[in-house]
Amino acid sequence: MLWNRSKFRTRLCSQQKRAEALTREVIELALAGNIAAIRLCFERLLPPRRDRGVVFDLPKIESAADALAASGAVLESCAAGNLSPGEAADVMELIKTHLRAIELRQIESGMATLERSQAALERSQKEKQP
Repeated sequence: MLWNRSKFRTRLCSQQKRAEALTREVIELALAGNIAAIRLCFERLLPPRRDRGVVFDLPKIESAADALAASGAVLESCAAGNLSPGEAADVMELIKTHLRAIELRQIESGMATLERSQAALERSQKEKQP
């Protein structure tokens, strides 16, 4: 069956009116104390957050040893029920990423030291040549 725009608009308007009536009915049921209607209204008005901020003590992470202490703090918070296992896993991923950044900084620093040493060695060898 082919729909033209006029039929479509009429059908859409009719559905919108039914949706408005249904919404009013659910609100009335909620106001009358119907638990399912109350839940439905709150789910639409205040949808659950996908994630939440978590608050717990986490030591500063500047080295691999610090990361070990931080992961221990995360496990303790999870065991105490302050973090869900999913939240703990997310925080551990953050720690892992931060540790990689620290390691890259250390590698970069080591490379710079080696390059300076190599340049100094090459200069001293050039000075010794006749």
